[in-house]
Amino acid sequence: MKESFIFYRSFYEALKELSKEDRVEIIDAICELALNEKEVELKGGIQKAMFALMKPQIEANNKRYANGCKAKQKQKESEPQANQNQSKEKVESKKSENKANNKRTRSKAEAKAKQTASKGEANENVNDNGNVNENEKDKGKALSSADDAGVPVETDSKAEKIPYNGIISYLNHKTGKHFDPSIKATRAKIKARWSEGFRPRDFERVIDVKVAQWLGDEKMDTYLRPDTLFGTKFESYLNENMPKPKTSSGLPDWYSNTQQTPATPEQLEKVLAKQRELAGPRKTEEEKAREAARAADPNWAIENIL
Repeated sequence: MKESFIFYRSFYEALKELSKEDRVEIIDAICELALNEKEVELKGGIQKAMFALMKPQIEANNKRYANGCKAKQKQKESEPQANQNQSKEKVESKKSENKANNKRTRSKAEAKAKQTASKGEANENVNDNGNVNENEKDKGKALSSADDAGVPVETDSKAEKIPYNGIISYLNHKTGKHFDPSIKATRAKIKARWSEGFRPRDFERVIDVKVAQWLGDEKMDTYLRPDTLFGTKFESYLNENMPKPKTSSGLPDWYSNTQQTPATPEQLEKVLAKQRELAGPRKTEEEKAREAARAADPNWAIENIL
């Protein structure tokens, strides 16, 4: 319900020349239209004429008020949804961090237990003559075996750096876009996935799959961005199959344009072999993207991370 309205000075100047009875009648009509959007039927001709001049301004004010109410209502409706989405993202991120912390804690405890067990076994190997050389050798072998088995070492986990620049450089190279690896929101998405245990080869796989599916698609191309690719659906994207390339006759364009009769398998193999000889070794798009990632970030060591 409308609680107030604007009464212009021009209304007052026009009405003060009328009698009190006529003035009150017009003011009542103005209030009804401005507050309740109801039009009152006036009696006299002068009252009707004067009210007709004021009516457009009152109706324009009513329209502006209604539009303002609609905008406020939409804002109120959208705020809970936005807050819900933000809360959900924070909860997911917190769960990921807790999961990673628990994993690191378990790994440290397991490593310490194995080292303690190795020391106990080594002490039992001392021979009757008091020669402890073999004992020391066994101890060294036990520790070496623990390292070879992949027991995490605290210094290694702290020294490991997240290759933000390499990941974004790989994405930019595959999509032809120019995302900035220093953006806080982008780094937060990558860090959340990294804390869940995903590594460069996983990021490369997700980028390759979604580029094959979405690049060039008028509707989906816009979603080739860090916010979408590295969000909470990352694992789902990682497990999708790579789309099969569109098949063709297998003949190069220049060959099919010059041949009038179908080629036999032997002829086709000769043509393709000659084409490969002339073209020489070519780098795939994935190889080019990896080189760009390595150049942008020395921590992008895909070959050493399984």
